[in-house]
Amino acid sequence: MSGTGDVTFGGSGYFPGMVTISASSLFGSLGSSSVNDLIKTFLTNVTDGVTTSGINFANWDLPASAVLAGESVTGSTTNRVDQYADMTTGGGTTSGSAAPATVGSSSQDVLMQFSGNVTLAGNSGTQTLVIGDSTNADYTVTDAAAGTMFLAGGANSVTLYNTSGSTNESIYSAGNDTINLHGSGSAVVSIYGNGTVIDQDVNASVVAAGSASVGLHWENVNSGGTLHFVNNSSVAATIYIGNQGSQFASTRVTADGGAGGGFFVGGSSGQNSLVGGSGVVTLLGAGAGDFLEAQSSIGTNVLGQGVGLETLVATSTTGSNLFNAGINYPGLGSPQVSGVISTDGSGTQNFFLGNLSGGETIYGSTQTGASNAYFVIGDATAGGGQISLYNFVDSRSTIYLTNAAGNGGSDAHITAMGWNGFASGWDVSLSDGTNIVMKGLTLQEMGAVHTLAGSNGIVAIQG
Repeated sequence: MSGTGDVTFGGSGYFPGMVTISASSLFGSLGSSSVNDLIKTFLTNVTDGVTTSGINFANWDLPASAVLAGESVTGSTTNRVDQYADMTTGGGTTSGSAAPATVGSSSQDVLMQFSGNVTLAGNSGTQTLVIGDSTNADYTVTDAAAGTMFLAGGANSVTLYNTSGSTNESIYSAGNDTINLHGSGSAVVSIYGNGTVIDQDVNASVVAAGSASVGLHWENVNSGGTLHFVNNSSVAATIYIGNQGSQFASTRVTADGGAGGGFFVGGSSGQNSLVGGSGVVTLLGAGAGDFLEAQSSIGTNVLGQGVGLETLVATSTTGSNLFNAGINYPGLGSPQVSGVISTDGSGTQNFFLGNLSGGETIYGSTQTGASNAYFVIGDATAGGGQISLYNFVDSRSTIYLTNAAGNGGSDAHITAMGWNGFASGWDVSLSDGTNIVMKGLTLQEMGAVHTLAGSNGIVAIQG
């Protein structure tokens, strides 16, 4: 995916035989410089090495998979720079489709500029890879040396297989790229275009920049590793990981939603930290020890509790929020959950409460203008457990006894309601074993608790 005002490097400004390399202007800032500055510095260093140090340079004609006559610089067979292109000295283009090629074992750096699709098998010694923005490359390498890859545009598929556990790659992507990380090791991926990262067991750190669109996936249910994701993009990102779609990958996720927000799922190893920024988020926990936090005020945030003891928080900067606990979990339905939910949002706070066998503690919002609606599910899909409610006061707090679809009353009915004998406690017991305890109430507030008959058989309890 080329950006407007693409940047070009090479040609006569470097040395005969080195073609023009184009890079997308989507590559943005990186500290005090830009990614394109890094590419320029690298190519300048290549030029210095070839012209002054006798480093071997070869321009491979991709249609012929052969070195073009007159475009191979004599030098050492080690520490070599290989260029794969369909262009000749002076900017001419060689015709024909690209034949699959293999990077030689002595190649330290690889440049690619081809107008179309090309398949290239890398070698483990290559430290720097630059793919120009007109190239659609399928690049595969096993046990790559620690180094840097610049995917400067196009639609590339880069696959890294690691069997040693020591790989440490930095990858910059500005195109419609798919990056496959297999095995172990670590990788730092910066996405400036439309990027997809598929991880097996690698410890990956992914940053979205500019207006990048990012999707992150674990490869399969046996995947491990960790993911640290920061969304510095203005576009929502997606993390399909862990329990999504009945997947149970043993992974761990740290995500910062930033301004773009997105849809983030944790890994089933637990201890996930999914924190939204100013962008609206949907956050799904997946294991014990998860921490989920929404901060956005520009829409309704959705927080879903996964299996295990988890903490869900909506800060005072939020407006409306929706919480699911033990119900409506994508791919799992109604898991047994437990944990703490706390909201300080200023809008409507909706709580959908299903299978809570481990108990749930909920702090409703006391913000001016906020309302708290607790939908306690009781039917064949969910129900039962201990619910402790704090800040259940006046008509802004209402419990609805309903079915999972929300279109009818609960199968469970109230068996007892009243003071529980402890200070500031009011109990509601249901026939399916659910026990709702309203805590922190004054005598006057306890006396104000009452039931209302709603539509479709839904019973409401109000403060």
